[in-house]
Amino acid sequence: MTELDDATLMALFGEMTEWVNHYAGRLARARQEELFAEAVLDLRRAHAVVAKATKSVTEAKAAADANPEVDEAKTAYLQAKSARITEETGYGNADRLHFFLSRELTRRTSRSDREMRGRNWTP
Repeated sequence: MTELDDATLMALFGEMTEWVNHYAGRLARARQEELFAEAVLDLRRAHAVVAKATKSVTEAKAAADANPEVDEAKTAYLQAKSARITEETGYGNADRLHFFLSRELTRRTSRSDREMRGRNWTP
């Protein structure tokens, strides 16, 4: 990192900013899809419970989980959750690198400020 000149570092920082924004959008969409899939799963479970007359809540839940529509919704929910976790990983990695580059830029600019003050100071 210290081998990069300031212009290259700034260009890399700009590129990482774009990647962080890109992953943030993907993560937001993955969260929405997960919430939607969870709502569909809950709705199908509720319909399956109401459709079956059972003696206990445990039997009703077991019957609902055996319903093919509920099973399909559960699979869709798990896939959406997996996609969200994957997007969180990509976003987290890009955000960490973005922060690292930001920190290096701050370090360099504060160093040059100190050097300028040192040159201008006269006892």
